[in-house]
Formats: sequence, structure tokens, C-alpha cells
Amino acid sequence: MLGIAFMEYYLAEMALPIQDESLAPKSLTSLADEHLARVIRHRPGYAYSPTRLSFIESSIGIATLVLARGLWTSEESIINDWNAAKDYLETTIEQVLLEDSDVYSPRNKEDASEVLYGRAGLLYALLYLRKAIKGKPQQQITLLEGLTSDSNLARVVDSIVSRGKHGAFSLSSEFRPDDGPRLPPLMWTWHGKRYLGGGHGVAGILHILLKCPSTIIEKHLQDIFSTISWLIDCQDETGNWPSKCPTQRGVSAHNDLIQWCHGAPAMIILLSTALRIFQDYQQKLTATNSLERRIRRSIESGASLTYKNGLLRKGVGLCHGVAGSVYALVAASDALDTSSKKEFFTKAAHLAFLGTLHEDMTSSGEMSVPDHPLSLYEGLAGACCAWAEVLCRMNTNDSHRSHCGFPGFDDFATS
Repeated sequence: MLGIAFMEYYLAEMALPIQDESLAPKSLTSLADEHLARVIRHRPGYAYSPTRLSFIESSIGIATLVLARGLWTSEESIINDWNAAKDYLETTIEQVLLEDSDVYSPRNKEDASEVLYGRAGLLYALLYLRKAIKGKPQQQITLLEGLTSDSNLARVVDSIVSRGKHGAFSLSSEFRPDDGPRLPPLMWTWHGKRYLGGGHGVAGILHILLKCPSTIIEKHLQDIFSTISWLIDCQDETGNWPSKCPTQRGVSAHNDLIQWCHGAPAMIILLSTALRIFQDYQQKLTATNSLERRIRRSIESGASLTYKNGLLRKGVGLCHGVAGSVYALVAASDALDTSSKKEFFTKAAHLAFLGTLHEDMTSSGEMSVPDHPLSLYEGLAGACCAWAEVLCRMNTNDSHRSHCGFPGFDDFATS
């Protein structure tokens, strides 16, 4: 139900070019508030968990939406939950940083940083709140400025990067000394495994870091872009990536997963974001003479593969379905398309259209039914967001980045 509410808030922001009162921003927002209130009423309460820190897969998502809506909605359940949500989010941040400072902590120092469950997901929540209060009256901004301040964001960013450096040191200990220059300066694990993709891995974490204000991440950009360069080296000749970090250079598992959580789609979104930032900072970074060209070539190769294989068997959702492929191609369009040649946006639109045939493909056995067929990350709610993204871009003179982006991952502008 929370994912459905998030979809409705997301669509309300887009002002859909559809003459249907039920899809008007006011109607969608009201419906989303009702669904969020229902989630609150059936939730047992807020409780800190060191293994569930993210917007997508924990109560952090509920608290974030409560804070984003509580100052403007008439839903009493949301209003009454506002202070508890704020306390919970503040407590979570303090507990996370306290755990980092505990040298005797039993948890792996490179773990618990990924998007779906970890610190990058918590950082996304703070960035979402920052977006939600932008342009609001100062009195309302003041109530949340402690949570969304640069200093608070910087503390979480530094925690994630510190864990990444610890993980890179652990990785280097498994290689020969002369392999050092070819290893990344940042690496993280999830349950002890070094994943590279969007959901649990390096690509997702780096992407959320790059969505932070430039004043916060500037000191980390060298390490971030050096790690991105290493990721490009990991791309295979087909355009895909292994799901996990190679155990030795040139040796990796079979790269057969082409989905946001593992594989090319999340890498494309990361590289599209990285390209925009790199163009502003390349003079301050070392050993990056050919990096822009390599990023562009990597996006093109990954996007071509994603289009060819993007009609995934696991449904139409974001995580491992068609919607995730559509957003990857939209990101490739932002990076590579021109006003006269919109190759990747055309491919995104075509794939989005094919996704509308999901019921027929499910009936014929070409596509399976996900465990949660209506949800944001597995099912139709995510697909609705992708269809709306394509529709809105088709309805404007500029198909480039003027709308929302991948929900829960890329749906705010880089600042």
C-alpha cells in the first residue's frame, strides 16, 4: 500500500497530460494521503533496525512521506504521526552514526550501505525530504531544516564513504600488491558479498551519493569517479556487468542478469548522472583524460543491450522488470540523445509500449507474475510511473530530463 501511495504522489508531481479528473494532481495527492493514512493505522509503530535503514524497504519510507505531507494534508492520521516520524528519523540517523563510531561493533564496517536496506536508502530519504520542502514557506522549512541540512546530509555521506574505503581495503588484501592500482578506492558489501548493481551494490550507492549537493560530495569526487572508472573496466563485451565484484581481474561470474538490481540498467542511470557532474568537475580530477569518452561509450553499449533484452520475464516492475529497463533507456537518452536524434528515447518509448502488453505475455507464459504484482518495485505501480515518464516527455518539445526519473532512486535533480 505504501508503494501505491508513493506512485500517486509521484504521478501528482508530473501533471499528466490526460483529461481525467481522477488523474489530476489534486485528486492523486488526496488519494495518496488516504493510502498513507491507511498504512499508518495498520503499522505497529516505529522501531529502529540496523538492518533496515532505507526508504524503500523499511519504516523510514513511511516516516519520510509522513514528514513530507504532514504539514500540508488534512488527513488526521498523518498529522498526528508527524512528531513520531520526525523523532524516529532523527533517532535512526544518530544510531547509524553511533554504530560507525563503535570500534567494537560486530557488524562489518563495509556492510549496510546499499540502497534497498542500507545507508544509501536512508540518504535518499533525506534528499527526498529536502526536495519536498523546497520552495515552501520558511516557517514550515524550519521544522525540517535540521534533518535536511547540509551538515546532516554530510554526516551520512561521510559514513557511507568511510565504509566504502574500509571495504576497498578489505578487497585489496585479497589481491597481489601489484594489482593495487587497478582496484577501486571504494567498495561495499551486503551480507558479505560485493554486489555491483543498483539494489544492493556499488552502482546504487554511488548514484545516491552523486545526487547530493555538490558542496557535500566535492571532497569525495575523486574516489567516486575512480570507482566509476573501475566499474567501466568491469563491463563485458556484450555491454553488461557481473552481479558481483570479480575475485581476480578478468575473471567473473556469468553476466546474465540485465535488470536494475543486478546488471546494466542501474549502471546506465549512474553513468548518466556521473556524466553531467563530470563535465563540471573534470579539471579538478586526476587521471581522467579519457573518462568522459569512456562513460559515453559505456552508456551506449549498456543501453543497446538493455533495449535488446529489456522485455524481462519477471514482469513490468522497476527492480527486475520492464519499467527498470525503460528508465535506464530514458537515462541514456538524457546523456546521449540530441534534439535531432532521439535514438534512446525512441527505444524507451517502444519498450514502454511493449510493457502494456504484459497481460497477454503473462497468459502466454512469456512473462511471469511477480510476488507482489501491484507493488512499486515489483509490479504495476512502478510500470505506471515509467509509462507516465515517457508520456510526459513525449508531450513536451524536449524529451530530455524535465520530469521525475526512477522512483526511489533518481527522482530529483542533481544539485
